[in-house]
Amino acid sequence: MIKKIILLLFVTASAQAQIHINEGLCRGVLMLDTKKQLELPFIFNVYYADGAPSITIFNADEKIVVDEVEVKNDSLFFQMPVFDSEFRCKFFPGLMQGVWINHSKNYSIPFSAVFGQTDRFKPHVITRVDFSGRWETTFGVGTPDSSKAIGVFKQNKQILKGTFLSESGDYRYLEGISDGKNLYLSTFDGAHAYLFLGVMDEKGVVNGDFYSGLTGHEKFKAIRNDLFQLRDPYTITKSVKGDPVNFSFINTEGKKMALSDEKY
Repeated sequence: MIKKIILLLFVTASAQAQIHINEGLCRGVLMLDTKKQLELPFIFNVYYADGAPSITIFNADEKIVVDEVEVKNDSLFFQMPVFDSEFRCKFFPGLMQGVWINHSKNYSIPFSAVFGQTDRFKPHVITRVDFSGRWETTFGVGTPDSSKAIGVFKQNKQILKGTFLSESGDYRYLEGISDGKNLYLSTFDGAHAYLFLGVMDEKGVVNGDFYSGLTGHEKFKAIRNDLFQLRDPYTITKSVKGDPVNFSFINTEGKKMALSDEKY
C-alpha cells in the first residue's frame, strides 16, 4: 500500500513538473511560408505574476502584456488582448510548438518558440549600412494600387527601429537589424503580423518585400528624402459634385433621424 502511495505521489509530482513552463526571454517565429522558410520573428518574455503565467511581447518601444494564459497538461494557450486571435501550443523543455489562429481573418500560421534566444534576427556579417533617417517609400511598386509612405528609422549599431507613416496610419512598431546592405524588420501585436525584407543597391535605393500575415505581399521601394511629405489628409477625401451627403440613424428614443430632415 505504501509503495502505491509513493508511486502516486511520484507520478503526480512528475505531471506537475511537466506543466511548469520555462521563464525568461524567448524568440517566437511565425512561419509565413514553409517552402521558402519565410519566418516572422518576435521576442517575448514568459514570467509568473502572482503565481499565474504571463507573457509580454516586445516590438521596439511597445510592450504588449498577455495575461490570458492557460497551461493544461502539456499544452499552452494564450489569448491576445484587444484582437480576436490566440496561440495554441504544445510545451516541451526549452521550446514550444503550435499555431497562431487569427479568428478575424479565419486563418492559422505555424508557430514555434525557443527559450533563451534573444536575437530577433540573426546577423550574418559585421559591416552594415546605416538606415537611419527619412525615406520616401512606394508600396505596391508597378501596380495600379501603389501608395506612398514615409519610412522613419533610427539605428543603434545593428539594431534598427521605426515605422512607415502612410496617409491612413502607420505600420506599427517595427524592430529589426541592419545586416550588410540588408534590412530586416518585423512586428507582431495579435492582429498585425508584418515582415519587411530589403536590400540597398549601389545607388542607395532600398528595394524589398513587405509581407502581411498569411497572404499579404507587395514590393516596396525606398529612397532617402528628408523633404518628402504625404498629402494633406483634408485633400484626400472629397464629396462628389451633384451627389449630396446624406445618412440616417435610430436615436435613443427609437426614432429615425436623417440629415435630410427639415430641421437640419
